Amino acid sequence: MSKNKSTAPKEPVKWVLRLWQWIVLVILSIIPFVNFIFLRGWRIKVVEKVVRAPQLFDAKSSKQKKVAMELFSPIVNAPMFFLKGAILWLVHWLFWSPIIIFFLLMGYEMLISFVEILIWGGKSLFGLTQTTFTEIMADNKQNLLTIVLGTTVYYFIYWPIYRAGMIRYAVEGKVRYLFQILQNLKFAQKYARFFIPACFYATAVDLILLNLAVLIGASIPVIGYGIVVVIIFPAVYATTAYVYGNLAKKIYGAA
Repeated sequence: MSKNKSTAPKEPVKWVLRLWQWIVLVILSIIPFVNFIFLRGWRIKVVEKVVRAPQLFDAKSSKQKKVAMELFSPIVNAPMFFLKGAILWLVHWLFWSPIIIFFLLMGYEMLISFVEILIWGGKSLFGLTQTTFTEIMADNKQNLLTIVLGTTVYYFIYWPIYRAGMIRYAVEGKVRYLFQILQNLKFAQKYARFFIPACFYATAVDLILLNLAVLIGASIPVIGYGIVVVIIFPAVYATTAYVYGNLAKKIYGAA
């Protein structure tokens, strides 16, 4: 009687969340600015493979594991992650330019208030400011209502259009899809039943984790910085990769 020498694990191996990969993501997250670029590129790869090669997330055989390792390896794919991450980062800010122009048209002081709040938020993530939330809001109270309403309304207009382009780009690999605003709007409308809950989940994750980052950064200036960049930033991208990956899977499964 032949013995079964298979070393395949009994349970599926989730390669995207393997410990070694998390460690690499953590190391890269320590480097300012590089973290945002790299993690965006990594996330887009996850979205692509959730649709194109879902079997890789349940790799059992040694061959499947090897393929999965190569596809998601931060070292092997670093240039591609950085390239795609840079493209998405630039397009992201391009999409936010209309609201910046809007505040500029509303007056120079309005734009200054918006920029001050934006910079304060960025510094707060790393515990680099002594200004409290109450103080920054009080300093900009005359423009606060317009800024909050303007950014909130624009966010829910921008989100489905940008994410539709991102998903199409991730799955089909064509950069021009990121700029096809009307087509992306129609795409989001067609699959609104999937986009609406995904928007809710992704926004909730961002708000919860980023507010946690601000709280930790402000409370523990030195150690807090490490916690934010080593744990929270990768957690944001890993969690939203799951949300966007499942969104893409539902869309292309229903197409």
